[in-house]
Amino acid sequence: MLSAVVNRDYELEQMDVKTAFLHGDLEERILMKQPEGFIKKGDENKVCLLRKSLYGLKQSPRQWNIKFDSFMKEANFIRASSLSEIRLVKDSLSSKFEMKDMDATTTTTPLATHFKLKSLTKAEKLEEAVHMENTPYASAVGSLMYAMIGSRPDLAYAVGVISRFMSNPGRGHWTAVKWVLRYLRGCIKSKSNIYQEEKVSVLMGFCDSDYATDIDRRRSVTGYIFQVWGNTVSWRSNLQSVVALSTTEAEYMALSSAVREAIWLKGLCSELGFDAGAVKIHCDSQSALALAKNSVYHERTKHIATKYHFIRDIVAEGTVW
Repeated sequence: MLSAVVNRDYELEQMDVKTAFLHGDLEERILMKQPEGFIKKGDENKVCLLRKSLYGLKQSPRQWNIKFDSFMKEANFIRASSLSEIRLVKDSLSSKFEMKDMDATTTTTPLATHFKLKSLTKAEKLEEAVHMENTPYASAVGSLMYAMIGSRPDLAYAVGVISRFMSNPGRGHWTAVKWVLRYLRGCIKSKSNIYQEEKVSVLMGFCDSDYATDIDRRRSVTGYIFQVWGNTVSWRSNLQSVVALSTTEAEYMALSSAVREAIWLKGLCSELGFDAGAVKIHCDSQSALALAKNSVYHERTKHIATKYHFIRDIVAEGTVW
């Protein structure tokens, strides 16, 4: 969106819903213990029946989305280029929710190779439990994840690795988390700028995969980024769902994930009023590219699940290349 604003000279307006998750209506019956400092004398053994969603509930994000979506539909929300229409929408939102008007706004590696992280054995869990009892592992990883999702694609791989051990982290995992935090501290003055660049493709992607680096289950990691007018707008790094039997297969599955993202981004660009054309996706595996264009290496690739082969049709119809 920001890249489109810069390159198409759009006007940008932002608003933030205060305590958004508290607006959601619960569908389930949920009980909670009385919070500290608010325990009713004489009723210490009683619990609270929630009437609305709270931060921390797994249902809260979904219920807020349902609430907001319902309001937008009731308000007959449509896309509009008129500033008066945008103001009307903002006023309508403010009448329903408490809003903060943010106005127009300016908007080494994270994890070193010597970290070989794996799940703890039963004996190691018992030994590490004492040392990790008061360590804010989940909180630190959550903060890093927030930064990664919002503006730090360089953290995607590192956060993906350390988040695998949220249930039973050990001292080695905590050392890795602190390494990532020190990396962030070292580049705290770096800025993420949105540039105007007309000479590059509207939408372009890059994808890659390692091979069997997950020590526990020997799965590979998919990584991709997409740029709109040269500005990075989408990124991901995650474990593949199955074990790849070759580097070609791992790269091919990564390419499949990137193509799915490209289709969505191409549709989004169309909704915003500009044609992205055929999306160019860069991949450093010639074998995976050949497999995407035609059914080669049959003997070594015939076991690959059908769901990954849809990219052949997408390439053939010219959606990506």
